[in-house]
Amino acid sequence: MQINHCKDFYDFLSDIKFLKLDGMVAKLKTPEWKTHSLDVGELGLQYGWMGGGVITSGKLNGDGHLVHIPLNGSCKANGKSLQSDSVLICIPDAEYIISFNDVHDWLNLFIPIKIINLILQKNHISKTNQPNGVVHVGKDRILNFKKTLREISGLTGNANDQPKALISNGKAQKEILAIYESITVQPPVIELMGIGRRIIDRTQIMARIQNKLQTEPLDRIFVVDLAAVAKVSGRTLRKIFMDYFGISPVRYLMIYKMHAARKILKESHPSSSTVSNIASKFGFKHFGRFASSYRNLFGERPLDTLNNHHKN
Repeated sequence: MQINHCKDFYDFLSDIKFLKLDGMVAKLKTPEWKTHSLDVGELGLQYGWMGGGVITSGKLNGDGHLVHIPLNGSCKANGKSLQSDSVLICIPDAEYIISFNDVHDWLNLFIPIKIINLILQKNHISKTNQPNGVVHVGKDRILNFKKTLREISGLTGNANDQPKALISNGKAQKEILAIYESITVQPPVIELMGIGRRIIDRTQIMARIQNKLQTEPLDRIFVVDLAAVAKVSGRTLRKIFMDYFGISPVRYLMIYKMHAARKILKESHPSSSTVSNIASKFGFKHFGRFASSYRNLFGERPLDTLNNHHKN
């Protein structure tokens, strides 16, 4: 099995098929990212390995449905935890925020819309009731699903095993679709978070926060500003961030600003820019703390980022 290795997280994101994602590293363990892709008849299968905790957001990139199956590590999707018996089903036009808190790997399965429509018609399921989001499929079914996909993709750990998809694409596709079809009869329960007597639409809250972060100077944005634009208390904001990302708003905002600073460091030239000047533009006043946190997050010093991207 040929694995594609990436040293840069954003190169890795662009290598992910069927999802158009933006994102950021939240906790780096090793600066390495891996993918492996395989066509199984009309289906697309991709394996991914991430060298740390990440936060991603985006949409499905393709005419069909995607099943995201975490293999190891804790995963959250739109504020809901994926348990050991869960998958994430992505459908066109829906937005997804997916976060992992540590090193992890996963499988993505893409199924073309013409096959999805046949499955829905066969089971008399309307498009409004099709699975979308986190779906609990049961312990036995998820174990069977993972086992089947591992064998088909050649991820069994046995170097002598040949991927099933290379042996019989038709049979492999039938095996996968039989399991997926059993999932379609279990539409997910749509939940809103209730706090006291008030129902909070967390999707709208996250949209307001992202809009503020993307349209206003980052050095002027603090956690209190995020709570204000979200129209919730600081305590509620913290709960939402823990549910979505597994980290506090303070930590999230620091990471967000750190990634924005890294982007400018990559784009700037060392002859006309300094690390301290760039850091101050994002509200980092203590250079030593910034440099230490930066190195922990990206595996290199900010000065290295500034210099290395302009070497001949």
